Amino acid sequence: MRQRWQDLFAASFDVLLYDLTSTYFESDPPSDDEDKRRFGYSRDKRGDCVQVVIALVVTPQGFPLAYEVLPGNTSDKATLRSSCKRLRRTTATRNASG
Repeated sequence: MRQRWQDLFAASFDVLLYDLTSTYFESDPPSDDEDKRRFGYSRDKRGDCVQVVIALVVTPQGFPLAYEVLPGNTSDKATLRSSCKRLRRTTATRNASG
């Protein structure tokens, strides 16, 4: 896929961009411990709502390479290392399988 994107869109993979956002839910807090909706720092100033955090990795041209939905109480500074590890594993798996 990488080569195809490079051929079609002149996409560059030398630099990758990482960003976080969150989205909130106007609902009751979850009762299931596996549910990722949690109270946390709200970028939307909605501390009264549960939310999830979304991590996204894109090329400088805006092509998405990876995303992860994290619990809403995840600290921003705790996300980069795990996202990089996940991206490396995913990339290595794709390269190994051709």
